Amino acid sequence: MSKLMFEMGKARLVTLGSYKICLLSNRTARPPSVLPIPTELDMSISSRSGESDTGMKEISHYSDPDSPPAEKLANATIMAERFMKENKCHKASRELIQCVALSRIVYGDGHWRIAQAHANLGYSYLTLRALPAQARAHAESAKNILLRGVDMAKSVEEKREIMASLVTIYYTLGMAHLMQNNGKDSYLSLQKVEKIIDELEDIQERKAITLKISEKDIALALGQACLLQTKPSSAINYFEQAVNSIISSQGDSASELISLYQDMARAEHMRKKSNRAIEHLLQAHSISQANYTSVSTEAAQSGLQLAKAYAASEYHGKSEPTYKILISGLADANTMLPALTINPFPFGTNQLLG
Repeated sequence: MSKLMFEMGKARLVTLGSYKICLLSNRTARPPSVLPIPTELDMSISSRSGESDTGMKEISHYSDPDSPPAEKLANATIMAERFMKENKCHKASRELIQCVALSRIVYGDGHWRIAQAHANLGYSYLTLRALPAQARAHAESAKNILLRGVDMAKSVEEKREIMASLVTIYYTLGMAHLMQNNGKDSYLSLQKVEKIIDELEDIQERKAITLKISEKDIALALGQACLLQTKPSSAINYFEQAVNSIISSQGDSASELISLYQDMARAEHMRKKSNRAIEHLLQAHSISQANYTSVSTEAAQSGLQLAKAYAASEYHGKSEPTYKILISGLADANTMLPALTINPFPFGTNQLLG
């Protein structure tokens, strides 16, 4: 990508790492060649969720059936955003499905707005419903539209929206692969996200673009992808970036740090640095105790991981007292006791933190 990306006028080829996107500023949008109906896969997902498909069949459940498609699209977009904020996952997905269909009617096949609609739908499947296969399918559809060449408007703002959609597309692909335990493909997609962000910074456009994903999210995902590939040193570097980002914005007792320090402990265990792993687990347990009660499930889980780490290390003598403290506190609250008292230390170092 270069500064030419944000200039007006000519058709140009934008190169981002190993892939290219043709931006055509003066091409006339093609008329729709396919009726814009939801796919069978999308409809089956909505059906399984227990929702009525009435809204889907009507194009938009919340708009006047006699209103023009552009107005229906605007209404569906507004309702999707509202439902996402309210965490109404299935209703948000239904409206986003309609955005895909209506974008094809309004803009014609091959327009970048259709790619944007697919990207948003894929991201919703990923983040709201944890459906990696569906997320990948829509992210791939969005990517393929952009790779074939898109109808590029002249405004700088719309070009920025395209770049934001690219970030959404590759982050969705990366996280979907991660959820399916495909570390290599996850890392490759997430690297493209990182590269886009870096190049936007280079041309001083990063702050002008609104992204769904933060740099912390990207660093965390890259770290987890590295863990899947058994690359602990790289994972630690990314996790440290995420930790610094969280601490700078939320403080050093943010609950989000708990799982992050536990991931760092796993990485240190891969490097056979049990002392460092225990340090991270101590941090995680301390934050857990600060955010939750001592008899909470969260505190019990972080404490159990710490006890297991002690048991598998040179400090194994500390595991039993730690474990007894957990059991004592949990027994008073009558929580999680059966799960923790069944064969508590059957593991060796290979099962540490498992």
